[in-house]
Amino acid sequence: MSPLHSTTPFASSAARQAAAAVKEGIGGAFTVAPTLGANGPAVLESARRAFVDGWQLSLWIAAATAVAAAAFTGVWISRHLRNELTVADELFAGTPSPEVALQAML
Repeated sequence: MSPLHSTTPFASSAARQAAAAVKEGIGGAFTVAPTLGANGPAVLESARRAFVDGWQLSLWIAAATAVAAAAFTGVWISRHLRNELTVADELFAGTPSPEVALQAML
């Protein structure tokens, strides 16, 4: 058996471990990159790009969620504020409708 065949299982196992570490996150890529020789910088660059792309997508989703929440809150507050003012106006006028009186009790 040649020396190449005797080290192949070890190299294959080491390569699998390195790949698993890189897939875990950017920290794994920084840990493994120095052991990869000439391929280290390429692995780091790929990991950095994947990390930034992931953050970019997350931030766009967060921004869209914040805008939707602000719009919903603005609509919800304006409707409830309008209802509260109507109830208060009718109660202070002295002749509330039955619906307004019931709403004021709840």
